[in-house]
Amino acid sequence: MARRDNQPVGPLQATLQEITTAATARALEGQKIFSPIATFLDNHRRQNTGLTPGQLEALAALSNDLANVAQQHFNAYISGVPLTNSPTTPAPALAPAPLPPSPPPSRPPSGLAQSTYASVTQSPPAKNAAARQTNGTTKTDKLAAKLPSPDNRLFVRLPENHLAKSMDAFAIYTSLRSHLDTNGKLLKGVQSIKTGFALLPRRKP
Repeated sequence: MARRDNQPVGPLQATLQEITTAATARALEGQKIFSPIATFLDNHRRQNTGLTPGQLEALAALSNDLANVAQQHFNAYISGVPLTNSPTTPAPALAPAPLPPSPPPSRPPSGLAQSTYASVTQSPPAKNAAARQTNGTTKTDKLAAKLPSPDNRLFVRLPENHLAKSMDAFAIYTSLRSHLDTNGKLLKGVQSIKTGFALLPRRKP
């Protein structure tokens, strides 16, 4: 018997399907609540009859601010996380730290001869060897840093008309963490892609 495309084949896919269904229902509820506000904002943007360019700029700025606030409340409702508005005060500018005084030029003690070219060339090249070893270590570290990290993302493909494709990635992330309970800490983040979204698992230490 052929298996349907939307039928889960494992426990993880079944859990993701349940979470997606719950998130879709939550999004429909949010759309019912915030749809009148979105209609008002759309009409507010079109109220540009007889306005000067300066007035149009002020109207656009106000409409954008209202749309951002509505989007934040919509995402908070979908994710189930209450939106807290904490006033932020600008931090005072820190005065630059004074520079330390320059050390006096070093002079050899009286009675001791300064190093000559012959004495320098006859000394063992310990510092040169240490410098070469440091340069070799630095090159090794740079090569290790250039190695790409493996892509361990888990991709979730959604239909074209699925409501979850229009949701914010952070809203999906918080909703998944709340449904995964104690396993939520294993989810590092969610990325929105063209075919749906990608789950970013947290690497083991």
